[in-house]
Amino acid sequence: MATATTQAQHEEQTGKLANLFAAVVIPAAFVVAVLIYMFILGDPNNFIDNNPANNPKQGNYLGVVHKGGPIVPILMTCLIVVITFSIERFITITKSKGKGNIAAFVKRINFLLDSGNLAAARQECDRQQGSVANVVLAGLDKYQEMERNTDLIKDQKILAIQKEVEEATALELPMLQRNLPVIATLAPIGTLIGLLGTVVGMIKAFAALATAGAPDATGLATGISEALINTALGIGTSALAIVMYNIFTTRIDLPTAAKNTNEWNEYRIRCEGRHIQLWVNGVQTVDYTEADEAIVQSGRIAVQIHGGGKAEARYKDLMIEELP
Repeated sequence: MATATTQAQHEEQTGKLANLFAAVVIPAAFVVAVLIYMFILGDPNNFIDNNPANNPKQGNYLGVVHKGGPIVPILMTCLIVVITFSIERFITITKSKGKGNIAAFVKRINFLLDSGNLAAARQECDRQQGSVANVVLAGLDKYQEMERNTDLIKDQKILAIQKEVEEATALELPMLQRNLPVIATLAPIGTLIGLLGTVVGMIKAFAALATAGAPDATGLATGISEALINTALGIGTSALAIVMYNIFTTRIDLPTAAKNTNEWNEYRIRCEGRHIQLWVNGVQTVDYTEADEAIVQSGRIAVQIHGGGKAEARYKDLMIEELP
């Protein structure tokens, strides 16, 4: 439990820094967007006769974007926030994978545990320094604690180790998922703000058409340009947010990511003598060889769950296949 407590304290400190990061990035992004809009996009050199009130020079896209109106800085803020948080998530998730290949790390851990070398397994976790290593290390610490415990029976010890691993995993996942809701939220918001800019631009365009006498061609063109620019920025921001969110969610590959909460899961068990392997939705979670030869290998097959409190599990489509 000491490992879980230490991880909880670390998560609390990390959470405070993450909240501070988000509180600073969003207003800073708005300030940067306004400065870009005023001094880069609104540079007089981008417009005819060096006058921002005139149309942009031919082929000058900075001036064209500036003509998108006051909605542009808001859309640019969303875009900057998406880019900033995407970079932050990329660094965090890459760091969480630790050093080296995760699959190779798991194989080394399995080999060391099969040989009973717990000290080397701990050293391997310390070298890997990733989220999976932290979960394994918590399990190893609890296993050693249970070895010294003479009051609990074997099933209770297994349950305690399993619960420790689940708690350690629950502490790691929020760190990996932090700030992803911001990116996910900006996907629809970018589209809606772009749509708002489109509506404002079209209102100006129709207002120019409604002018008494000859329609105001300049006002009409400006209104349509504003509408299209905001549409393009809104769609571009939303598309980037959706792509980055999907990329990061697929990279969070802790063992619990295989489970579908409150949905049916495919649970596969393969037993070859004392060698037991488990898969959840195609992801291998257990590769274990029972060392206790006193355990009988014949009898009735039953399904069960382990839990600290009340729990309910349902099974369907049970299939038993005899191995060749």
